[in-house]
Amino acid sequence: MGLKHRFAKVLKSAAKVITRATYDTGSSVLLENLNWKSFEERRKCLKSIFIYKILNGHTAPNLKDAFCFDNERDDTHNLTNRETDLTLPMPMKGFGRRCFCYNAALHWNNFPNEAKIAESVNSFKSILNSVNIVISLYLSCFN
Repeated sequence: MGLKHRFAKVLKSAAKVITRATYDTGSSVLLENLNWKSFEERRKCLKSIFIYKILNGHTAPNLKDAFCFDNERDDTHNLTNRETDLTLPMPMKGFGRRCFCYNAALHWNNFPNEAKIAESVNSFKSILNSVNIVISLYLSCFN
């Protein structure tokens, strides 16, 4: 059992303890009653916030150097989200798709533009919470 599965199990167990639910009660019902996100949704939201902070200079400057926006490329393609999308690095092998640079660029490019151009971290968080498609899009992006 991997580490993320263990954390998810702890979250579900905590929900059962807090609500004093029986063992056979479904964890998704408990999480919904407590207004908690699942472990996977929490992980995606925190990753999204971290990527936003990297791209907007709220972290160490060398982290931003790993990414390149599409408008910084030299080609002449006219893409709709060119100013806000990141260039996807081309992985040489299958394990390259699991690296942070590739995953973060893929994750960021799936955001709605209103989230990408948020003025502050707090406004980005509120957009994340208000846009329902954000979570559903990203649950399928990374595993």
